[in-house]
Amino acid sequence: GTPQPGPQQASSTLVLKPVKGGPGTAKLTVTGSTVELVGSELPPTPKGKHYEAWLARADGSMKPMGGFQVGSDGTAEAEMVLNEDLSQYAYVDVSVEPNGGPPERTGDSVLRAQL
Repeated sequence: GTPQPGPQQASSTLVLKPVKGGPGTAKLTVTGSTVELVGSELPPTPKGKHYEAWLARADGSMKPMGGFQVGSDGTAEAEMVLNEDLSQYAYVDVSVEPNGGPPERTGDSVLRAQL
């Protein structure tokens, strides 16, 4: 007999759109505790900075999910681990943060998606 594959984990996809109407989008696919981010047409990462993805609550408090870089071709791919219950959060936010800075959101939001 052939072993049956296990149950597929449901995945959900969010499309993050520019906050200020600029170019670029990113797609977040959440499967279990893995988050895959694929960005396109994004502004390349500035020198000394990185993009950071955040989970944001309705009250505005944020928890960092992970950082990523955008190449000169405007694309980004990153995998992050999610140990949070997404139902506790209102939206996903992506900002540009200084490297080596404190783990709190200081930069401008560039992308956002409602959860």
